[in-house]
Parts: sequence; C-alpha cells; structure tokens
Amino acid sequence: NFKDKITVIPNPVHPKLTQVAKKFNKKPTTLLMGTKPNKNLQRSLRALKDIPCKVVVVGPLSEVQQALIDSLDISYTHKYSLSFEKVIDCYTQADIVCFPSLYEGFGMPIIEAQAIGRVVLSSNIGATKEVAGLGAHLVDPYNIEDIRAGILKIISDTSYRTSLIEKGFANASK
Repeated sequence: NFKDKITVIPNPVHPKLTQVAKKFNKKPTTLLMGTKPNKNLQRSLRALKDIPCKVVVVGPLSEVQQALIDSLDISYTHKYSLSFEKVIDCYTQADIVCFPSLYEGFGMPIIEAQAIGRVVLSSNIGATKEVAGLGAHLVDPYNIEDIRAGILKIISDTSYRTSLIEKGFANASK
C-alpha cells in the first residue's frame, strides 16, 4: 500500500519562538509578512481599509504597493532586511498575523505566529490550509471581503480569537 510508505515529518519550530503573552489591543497591530506577489499583500491591504488598526508590513515594497498603501490611507510601519530576532519581535508585537497567501511551499509565518501565541488569518487553499490546521481563521485569499470579514471576526469575537490561539499552540507544538 502506497500510504504505508509515506511518513509526514512536521517542520520544526525554532526554539526562540516561544509563547509571549500579550493583551489584545482594541486597535490591533496587524502583521503582514512578505511582499512578493504570492503573499497577497494588495488584497490584504484593501481588506484592512477603514479597519481601525496599525499595519506592519515586512518586506521590500514595490512602487505599486507603496502607492496602494498611500491611496488607502492606512496607518502602517514598513520593515525589511530584518534579523531573525527582529522578525520574532514583529510577531511578539503583533495582535493578528494576516497571511492569506495565494501559494506557499510551506508557510512558516503561520506556525511561527502560532508558537508565539498570535491569532492567525490564513488561506483556505494549498499548503497554508494544512500548515494552519485548526489554529487559524481560513479565508478565500482571492476574496477581499472574505479577508475583511475574517479580520473583523477576529477583532470582535474574544472567545473565537482565544480558541484559535489555543489551537495554534497545539498545532505549532507538533
């Protein structure tokens, strides 16, 4: 039997990625990891328009991405060329990690955020769905309104958010 010959070996989480308690802000810091086309930055930014939050974008911005951020009048911080310690700090300071990627080989930001204890919004397709397990709010990454509704649910529903964080810890511990 072919299935008997396959062994799944989960990707390890770096030991520096440990739980850091944080009170969820009413005006949450939303972390967007990556700026390459597959990271879906433009749709994420459009989904965040008019949601009271602070946005942190990690990765080099193209002229088109910069123009979009400026046109949406989003309160944001831009970071790039970060050491691993600074990336960990980004996760630690975040309230939400918004990662509705269009495709990933694995999707490390998902389990990195889960290991630290941050609520994750991710894609309901491909590897990201598998990596997230039950510990993320999954959305259609091509649908801006679905991304937006997911972010609003995470912000407004404390018990749902807490449940996702707890399930994320369990997922990352695999």
